[in-house]
Amino acid sequence: SDPASAFNLLQSVELSTSWSLVDLNLAGYSGSDQHLVFKHGLGGTYRSIYLDDLEIVSLPAYDLSLQALSGPAYAADGNNLSYSVQVKNESYNPMQLYTVQLLNAQTSAVLSQDIINAVLQAGNSATHTLICNLPNPGMYQIIARVLHGSDSVSDNNSSLPLATHILAPDAQIHHMSDASASSTANSLPFNFYWKNSVTESIYLAEEIFFPNGTIAGIEYHYEFVQDLAAQPLKVWIKN
Repeated sequence: SDPASAFNLLQSVELSTSWSLVDLNLAGYSGSDQHLVFKHGLGGTYRSIYLDDLEIVSLPAYDLSLQALSGPAYAADGNNLSYSVQVKNESYNPMQLYTVQLLNAQTSAVLSQDIINAVLQAGNSATHTLICNLPNPGMYQIIARVLHGSDSVSDNNSSLPLATHILAPDAQIHHMSDASASSTANSLPFNFYWKNSVTESIYLAEEIFFPNGTIAGIEYHYEFVQDLAAQPLKVWIKN
């Protein structure tokens, strides 16, 4: 289009203080000359946005990628576990009749699968819910995979492993905080403002609610305004 004419908003990106990859599918503009503009919406002047490694690549005719896998970190009962799988159409053609699977990363056994009949337009994403059963106690590594007969790119069809711990029948889950407390903190036990942080949390015997036993794991809940994916966290537990 003419640079003097009005521009159409293609994508709005929520900014942060760290580098992040942003993909923009321009399949709808194939065969035409276009002008791209980067405009900040920071609400003021003298604001800076850093752009680096701007890359323009040709789109394949057919390509589905596995974008994200989420599910329970643990469960007391391994039946009817729900996992969310996000798939994106990275090509310039609409795609349908693709298969979404959940697999055991250790054995490659298919735990659940669904054939998607809905059309996924170029550049769009869709989230699918799959249910699987993990009847035996133990630690499982779950991966998701998307399959299509015409997919020409295979190295983006699978997710990273997601750990799910199925607890033993005699295991107990205890909450070591007061859900009704009004005090909050955004820097404990992990402070994400800095690149590195170390904290120590002490849980007293009366907070754990059982006199003896083996601690199989600990889970923290967060209520941040942004998703924090793939944070390299390390937790040490000592009596």
